[in-house]
Parts: sequence; C-alpha cells; structure tokens
Amino acid sequence: MTYKKTIQKIRSVKHLIGSDAPKWSSPILEMIPAPANASFHKYIQAFKKTGDFKQAKQMVTADKFDILLIFRTPKIHGDLIYEWYSFFFKE
Repeated sequence: MTYKKTIQKIRSVKHLIGSDAPKWSSPILEMIPAPANASFHKYIQAFKKTGDFKQAKQMVTADKFDILLIFRTPKIHGDLIYEWYSFFFKE
C-alpha cells in the first residue's frame, strides 16, 4: 500500500489496539506504517530510538508500506516486539 493508504487502513482498525495479539498474549500498544522493503531494518532502528514513526519515515526511501503492530516497547519492556498486521489479521 502507499503510505497514505496505510495510514487510512490503520484508522479503520484502531479498535484492535488494547486487545491481545494472537500468539503473543500481549496487548497491541500501537499500529504504525512500516516500509515493506529492504529499508525496514533502518526504519525500525530509527523508530526504536525516537519512538516516532514520522521521524523514522524521513530516514528511509520506500513506496510500499504495511501495518506493523507493536506489542512491547523498549522503554517499558526492554525490547521492541512487533509483527505485521497481515500475519494475524486477514482483510
């Protein structure tokens, strides 16, 4: 999806925030757009440092994005645990 379409899709599934993600039995804390290409690693490292997906997006070049579910964050849990939305939920 494009970045804009990913943001729109996130808005439509925001109701899932707070519910437990399958397999992890941990509540979904946040949903963010993430690049679906080789720049993902650079993006996620920037997100871990800043906690801001908009800042992280500025550090990468990507045309296609998907939804990333965040379960645990480094500040609270010591690590960032995440999965792709499509891994758990089908459209």
